Amino acid sequence: MHTPTFAALPNTNTHILTTPNGTTTLRLPTGQFLNAHNTPQGLTQALADNSDISKEAEEYVQALHTAISAREAHDAEQTWQPHTRRIAIIGAGELVAELHAALHSARFDVQHFEAAADFLAAHRTENSTSFHLVIAYADHPGEHAHWDQLDTLPLDGCAWLRAYREGHICFVDPLSLNSTDPTSEHVLRRRTAAHATPHLFTQWRQAVNTPEPLTEAAKILLISRVLTMTIAWAHNSPNSTVEHLQRTLWKFVPATGMVSEHTLLSYEAPYQPEQAATL
Repeated sequence: MHTPTFAALPNTNTHILTTPNGTTTLRLPTGQFLNAHNTPQGLTQALADNSDISKEAEEYVQALHTAISAREAHDAEQTWQPHTRRIAIIGAGELVAELHAALHSARFDVQHFEAAADFLAAHRTENSTSFHLVIAYADHPGEHAHWDQLDTLPLDGCAWLRAYREGHICFVDPLSLNSTDPTSEHVLRRRTAAHATPHLFTQWRQAVNTPEPLTEAAKILLISRVLTMTIAWAHNSPNSTVEHLQRTLWKFVPATGMVSEHTLLSYEAPYQPEQAATL
């Protein structure tokens, strides 16, 4: 009984499969299968063995490569809608570099800024931005500077996502898409209020200013969470999924190996009476 023959189509992400009945099929990177017609005899096996092929087969491969490359380029261009393509990533260090690479490999158009102040100075004027999503990462609490100014991004129609760590503990805030979603200030106030020793928590955050090494597991989980949220937003996944991300704080504690999610909602600013109205 004959076995199927497999080979990669050179310089593409497409595979060629010849089945036992002699049918040649192309498997596209999308997982779709297409029939190939008038395939030269033994083409798949020759490509698999990296052996010499006839001129006829060489011309066939070239024509196939041209057609498939055009199709793959078109698919790549259509991966993201025009309004979910441009991303700014703010932060410094190894994790930011790896996150940048991951977003780029997912075909997002990514631009990097070392700090929020750089982004604000260069690409945000007249209460608008050319980016569709801004992602910020902080290695320690001191790197949260100017995040309060970025909390207004959803008012301009720009999505806003924050990831950070405190010591070894990693967090990813809820995704902010509109004015009813929690801001960075909302998250910090809620976390402080829920802390068993809020005064010590606040003082520790004020004092710590240097990052500690992250484990590989922590980096992978943190990057994976941000990438998963970004893709869900870009594809406008079913409302229940995106809405869940808009009200969920994600947390990973390497010391215990615990990953957890916590519901966190925005709130109205407390009433502040005018000075003359106070007693």
